[in-house]
Amino acid sequence: MDCFDNSDIKPFYGEKHWREIPDEMIESQNGALCFFSPQAFRFFLPAYMRYCLRNYVDSQSFSVDATIYALNPHGSGQKDFMESKWGLFSSDQLGVVVSFLKFMSEQEEYVDADAAKSALANYWLKDAHKST
Repeated sequence: MDCFDNSDIKPFYGEKHWREIPDEMIESQNGALCFFSPQAFRFFLPAYMRYCLRNYVDSQSFSVDATIYALNPHGSGQKDFMESKWGLFSSDQLGVVVSFLKFMSEQEEYVDADAAKSALANYWLKDAHKST
């Protein structure tokens, strides 16, 4: 069965390295993290996190909060789906996600810090991710 509902990820086809993804693509493709396979999520998440860290103060794009939401397994119906995206992460990569969320949880003036705090408290700091 073919899936033709891939318009949010089509611009990413053919990218060789996440460091080469321009900020403009991240800004315009804020929903893409939801549509990536676990392999693609692991490949592209660093680009989104880098964008967030460089632009969280001035960005008018939803990409900053969308990145935080993609790391927050809120709601039992989404937990398994979201955890499937993190199953390939190494322990070092998981640590980077925790550091990213900790930083974002302190940026209340600029981002949805409550979502970052929720992700940390309800998942990332509870060692739940170690079962993925």
